[in-house]
Amino acid sequence: MKKIIIVFLVVLLAANGRSANPFTCLRSYDPLVPEGGDTQIRFINKGATPLNLYWINDLGDTVLYSTLSTGQRYCQPSSTTHPWLFKTLDNEDVAIYIPLNNKVAYVEIH
Repeated sequence: MKKIIIVFLVVLLAANGRSANPFTCLRSYDPLVPEGGDTQIRFINKGATPLNLYWINDLGDTVLYSTLSTGQRYCQPSSTTHPWLFKTLDNEDVAIYIPLNNKVAYVEIH
């Protein structure tokens, strides 16, 4: 039996190639949402350019965790209440990922 993992991924479209941070209210933990548990995320950059991977902490600040070259993979322990943000090296928003459950997730960014 094959396991299918559904990933919640939102691609951000920026006006004029730049965007103001639309995630100012996004945090790693909301006390109204119970902790979903620990998870493991396997990110892979399948795009043509390097990307920076940021964790959005409980204050809404971005914390750089890794820079992924084209084709590079990165494995990150996380929690289901922790959002992850991809940006270009020029600081343009590309995508955001929020784990939905505590199963291993495979996230490809194109």
